[in-house]
Amino acid sequence: DNGKMTLDNSGVLLQVESTAFSGGAGDIINLTAGTNAIIGGAGNDQITATTGRNTVLGDDGLATFYPNGDLQHIESINLGNGGNDTISLQDGTNAVIAGAGADSVTATNGFNLILGDEGEADLYTDGSVDLIRTVNSGTGGSDTIQLGNGINLVIAGAGNDTVTAGLGQAAILGDEGQRIVTRNGSGNPVGLVIETLNDTVGGHDSITSSAAMTFVFGGAGADSITGTAVSGNPVPRLIALGDGGHLDDSDPVSGEIHINTKSPDTGGIDTITLVGENDVIFGGDAGDTINAGEGHNFIVGDHGQATFGSTLNLLRVTSTDVSSGGDDHIQSGAGNDTVVAGFGSDTVLAGNGNNIVVGDHADAVIDASGILRSITTTSSGVGSGDVISTGSGRDIIVGGAGGDDVTAGEGNNIVIGDNGTATFDVTGTLRDIVSQDDGIGGADTVSAGSGNDVVLGGTTGDRITLVGGSNVVLGDGGHATFDAAGQLRSINTLSPGFGGDDVISTGNGDDVVLGGSGADSILAANGRNTLFGDNGVASFSGTGTLVDVYSTNVTAGSNDTITAGTGNDLVIGGAASDSINAGTGNNIITGDNGYGTFDAAGRIMMLMTLSSSTGGQDNVTTGNGNDLILGGASGDTINSGDGGNLVLGDNGKAFFDANAQWLDVFSLDP
Repeated sequence: DNGKMTLDNSGVLLQVESTAFSGGAGDIINLTAGTNAIIGGAGNDQITATTGRNTVLGDDGLATFYPNGDLQHIESINLGNGGNDTISLQDGTNAVIAGAGADSVTATNGFNLILGDEGEADLYTDGSVDLIRTVNSGTGGSDTIQLGNGINLVIAGAGNDTVTAGLGQAAILGDEGQRIVTRNGSGNPVGLVIETLNDTVGGHDSITSSAAMTFVFGGAGADSITGTAVSGNPVPRLIALGDGGHLDDSDPVSGEIHINTKSPDTGGIDTITLVGENDVIFGGDAGDTINAGEGHNFIVGDHGQATFGSTLNLLRVTSTDVSSGGDDHIQSGAGNDTVVAGFGSDTVLAGNGNNIVVGDHADAVIDASGILRSITTTSSGVGSGDVISTGSGRDIIVGGAGGDDVTAGEGNNIVIGDNGTATFDVTGTLRDIVSQDDGIGGADTVSAGSGNDVVLGGTTGDRITLVGGSNVVLGDGGHATFDAAGQLRSINTLSPGFGGDDVISTGNGDDVVLGGSGADSILAANGRNTLFGDNGVASFSGTGTLVDVYSTNVTAGSNDTITAGTGNDLVIGGAASDSINAGTGNNIITGDNGYGTFDAAGRIMMLMTLSSSTGGQDNVTTGNGNDLILGGASGDTINSGDGGNLVLGDNGKAFFDANAQWLDVFSLDP
């Protein structure tokens, strides 16, 4: 349309700009090669560039040039006015500022920088773009941008935009933003920043990508972000932030890339759907819906930051802005997923696989080989009651703050009801898990299917129900260690001053239960169970059999109710006045504190009472069988069923043969 050119005395073009803004119509511009700067002007223009280096403004603009005639700067002018342009780029290196209006931009191949609305760009002397960003915030139409193969950056701008990325690589911002390249003194690029701008401004965007690698910042509004697979091509990888974000590739020493969410109280209810592997997702603010397909995905429901190596291998993920977020719904398919749900009352449904789920906030460290080495809950007092469910596999679940509802499927699961840390070796095998901030947490409900589960309920009164298997349960806080084969080797209660009145129920199997502080109710079904009413330690062999057990913090505890089904059970009531009911079998019971050792087959070899002056008035009842009962301190009530029973009213010590029949029993501290 109308314009003005400025030349120097040698006839070199210095500047060109649109003028007489109202006098233009829809133009058709076709370019086939060369280095071109195009200003479409007013009207609904059709612009096509096939090869070369092209800089395109769909509407009115201004361009300035270096003294050698190369483009230096281009920007939109007559802001807020423009037509609905159609721009087609088939190859080459292209920078497009589509302008105001509902524009359609198609880029099939090449290297493309595309702004859906108004903006500006600075170019370096070699023609590469150092800066491109949106301007005139809040103004723009609903654009349609289609990407094919190639390397693409899209900043869609204001409006309800639709962006579709094909194969190749893509960085897509659903709303407003900028890309900045920094250079050293020699003019070489040393850093790259891509970030959203004006994070309260934006529309409800739809972004779909099948690119091998895609970065997406959805921006403000309720966005839909989808990763899709294309038959015969590599599985796509998506790194997506539902709302505003910042990418920094400016670390010259480590080469690390840092991505983080921003503007924590701003964002919409996003829907993010994945089909790839090794996806990294941050939902951002509000209650988002995240569906991850099969693969090894890392999902943060709300805010956080991620660090990647120079090859885009994930190194660290940390929750940030922990007091902001929504009630997210997160679902993952088969695979080994890691989910950090974040703030709010979240729902997490993890499919089959060895999943790691944290209900609230966490910090995770991954080594250069992609192995998770540690995950720790953070901001332990911030969070809400979450609903967490996992499928078959060996899952690790840390509920976090609030009263959580946890359901673990079939497999050998590890559950901490409240806060804690899990540490892994170089093969990814769990070696250590410990509760932390044991005075903070909620009343959790934990259930698990068949399998050998380890559960640490955490503070407050928890309800723990395990269907079957040989389970190890701590009602309150604790610490567990594992060997290189993943076998549990030791577990002990922690922080005896914190604990609630827990209700613990286990199914058939050889269970080990330590109720912890508080007035606990323990119900163990049939099997050879080892039950502590209060605090203690249990050690295991490399094959999983008990080595020894003993009471700790012997003055800390409450009045527990312990019931055991049929089987040869060992019950150590602990401090205070306990009610113990052991069913049919050859049971071994001490009403208060005790210490026991076992042989290589897990059969009891010795039992003795501990802390002879500490204990309560216990009520002990047993069924039929050959029972050994050591009442412990204080005046106890003991009722033994039919069989060859041996009862010591107070303290004592006993040795057993290979059939768990006592050989020698004598009183201690009479």
